[in-house]
Amino acid sequence: MDVEMLEKRMEFWKRCLLIAAGATLTLLATTIAEYKDATSFFGWYFIWLVIWLAVAPPGFYLLLSKKWRQLALPNRLNTAFGFLACAWLVLLSASIRYTYGSKTNGCYTFLIITAITLGVIYRYFQKKGSGPEAMFP
Repeated sequence: MDVEMLEKRMEFWKRCLLIAAGATLTLLATTIAEYKDATSFFGWYFIWLVIWLAVAPPGFYLLLSKKWRQLALPNRLNTAFGFLACAWLVLLSASIRYTYGSKTNGCYTFLIITAITLGVIYRYFQKKGSGPEAMFP
């Protein structure tokens, strides 16, 4: 696949990221709104799983797949990490729902570690992508 076709497909992924961000933020908002009334356990976790499976794989796919590596890293980095940030927000909403009424903070520790890890990896890829460009590719 040539680079021009990948750039056109990147526009599609950017639009999908907007939809994913909207679904993720809606899920997080409803989790916070229903914080005291956490009775609908299984239906909510099914929705959570569907949204998480819709946002996490595209982030890894855009970042790590061989086909998308043909496109320059700065062109796909923000979109890929946008999907991964949405996946993290979905994990945040699940941990809010899970820890309601319990005295454990294990989920929040995991979330802090994953947030720091995502930030460090993003910064690493950002520096890697802004390196000197080859004169003769």
